[in-house]
Amino acid sequence: MTGKGQAMKTNLLSLITALALSLAAYSTCFASGSVTLQWDPNSDSDLAGYRVYYRMDSAEMPFNGTGAVEGAAPIDVKTLTSATLSGLEAGHTYYFAVTAYNTAGLESSYSNVIVETIPLADTTAPSVSSFSLPSTSSSLTVAITSLRASDNIGVTGYLLTEGATTMPQPSASGWSAAPPTSHTFSSPGVKSLYAWARDGAGNVSNAVGRSVTITLPKASTSLQTGSLLVSLTSPSAGSVVSGTVTVGASASGKTKVGKVMFYLDGSLKASDTKAPFSYSWNTKTSPNGSHTLMARAYDAAGNVALSSIPVTVSNDTIAPKVAVTSPVAGSRASGTVMVSAAASDNVKVTRVEFYLNGSLKASDTVAPYGYSWNTSTAANGSHTLMARAYDAAGNMGTTSVGVIVSNDTTAPAIAITSPSDGSRVGGTVTVSAKASDAVGVSRVLFFLDGVLKAADTTSPYSYSWNTKTTGNGRHTLLVRAYDAAGNSRQATARVNVKN
Repeated sequence: MTGKGQAMKTNLLSLITALALSLAAYSTCFASGSVTLQWDPNSDSDLAGYRVYYRMDSAEMPFNGTGAVEGAAPIDVKTLTSATLSGLEAGHTYYFAVTAYNTAGLESSYSNVIVETIPLADTTAPSVSSFSLPSTSSSLTVAITSLRASDNIGVTGYLLTEGATTMPQPSASGWSAAPPTSHTFSSPGVKSLYAWARDGAGNVSNAVGRSVTITLPKASTSLQTGSLLVSLTSPSAGSVVSGTVTVGASASGKTKVGKVMFYLDGSLKASDTKAPFSYSWNTKTSPNGSHTLMARAYDAAGNVALSSIPVTVSNDTIAPKVAVTSPVAGSRASGTVMVSAAASDNVKVTRVEFYLNGSLKASDTVAPYGYSWNTSTAANGSHTLMARAYDAAGNMGTTSVGVIVSNDTTAPAIAITSPSDGSRVGGTVTVSAKASDAVGVSRVLFFLDGVLKAADTTSPYSYSWNTKTTGNGRHTLLVRAYDAAGNSRQATARVNVKN
C-alpha cells in the first residue's frame, strides 16, 4: 500500500499518546461495574474516529470482549476522547486498548493496554470498636471521649442517635465524615446514646450504646434589700441556645427600677435602663457547653436583686466536606463540561458555590451540585476550579482542582486547487479544494458569487459546476473550510466563464 493511506496507517499509532485510565469515585464507578477511559486526541487531519477494545480475564489479542452495556468490542466512539464501559462483571479483570482510524477505514495498532479489576460488591459492614462518654454531666452538651470504627475498605461516616436502636439509613441526615466530639441532648435525665458507622457501599454497623445522667443546676434568685425583684425571662433555665439570642429580664419593686445589668459567667456584658430590659448575645463568641446568665437590678433606693440561670451553648462549628468530582485534577477540558461537586455536613449543606480562577461562576442549593462551564470562554492553559460548601451556621468547606483548557482555536488551512485563479473555464468543470486541520476538517462549503452551491464532508473536497448556467464573464469562487470546533477559513479564485 502506498501514498496517503499508507502514511496514515504508519503515523496513527505514533500520534496516539499514552492512554490514561481515569476512575470515578468508588461508590459510583465500581458499584455499577463501570470503568472510564480517557486519552489524548489524535492530530491527523484525516482522523475519522476511535474504537475501544476490551477483553475479560485474558490479555490475548485481539480484545473481542462482550457483555458491556455499550456493546461488544470494538466500540466505535466516533471522535470522542473518553468512553465509559458499564455492566462489567465484578470479580473479573479487564484489559482495555484504543485505536484510531481514518476516513479511508485504515486503523492503527492498539494503544498501550490498561488493566483493571472490578472488585466484588462490598457487603461487609463497619464495626464501632470504641465509644465512650462521661457517666454524669451538668450540661446538656456531653463530650464524646472516644469514638472509633473500622471497615474492610474504609469508614465514610459516623452518626449518633438517642434512644431508638433502629438501624439508620446510610442516606439519612446527620451523618458526619469525622467522629463527633460532642452531642447535645434536648432535656436532662438518664439518657442513652448510640454510635453508628457506615462505609462507601452503604453498609451500616451495629449500634454501640452508652448512657449518661444529666443533672442541670437550679436557677437561683436572691432578693437583697427592700422589695426589689428581678427575674430572667429568656432564654429559659436549662435551655440549649445557638446563634444570636435575646437575654431578657423583668424587674419590679416599690421604687422605680434604675437599671438592670447582664452578666455572662460573671463578666458584665450589658446594662439597660428602660423596660423591657434586654441585651443581644451572640452565642458564637462563647464556647459550646454550660454557661451562667445573671441579671442584677438596682432601684433608686439602692436596693439590689439578682437572678441567674444555666444555659447550654451548642453552635454548629463543623465545616462541610466538599470535593470536586468532575473534571478530575490535571485533566484536559474542552467545549462545554459539567463541573460537579459532592458535599456533606453533620447537619445540612445549604449551598455549594463554584469559582473559576477565584471568580464566582455559579451557586447550587440542591444535590447533585454542579454547573455547566463553557471552556471556550477561558484561554487555553492551566485554570483552577474551586468549590465552596456552606451550612446554615455559615461554616464553609473548600476544595480546588487544577485543569488544563485545551480548545481548538486554529482554523483549517484551505486552498482552491482547481480551477486556478484567473483561468478561463467553460462547460462543466470540477471545483476542487484542499483542506487540512490540526484536529480534523468537518466540512467544506463551495460558493459562486456569494451563493452557496455545495457542501462536501470527505476529502478530496469538490463539486461539479455547469458553467452554462452562469453568464459569460468574470465570476468569483469561494471555498470555506470548518473544523469540529467551528473555526473556519476561506479561499477565493476569480475565473472567466466563456461558453
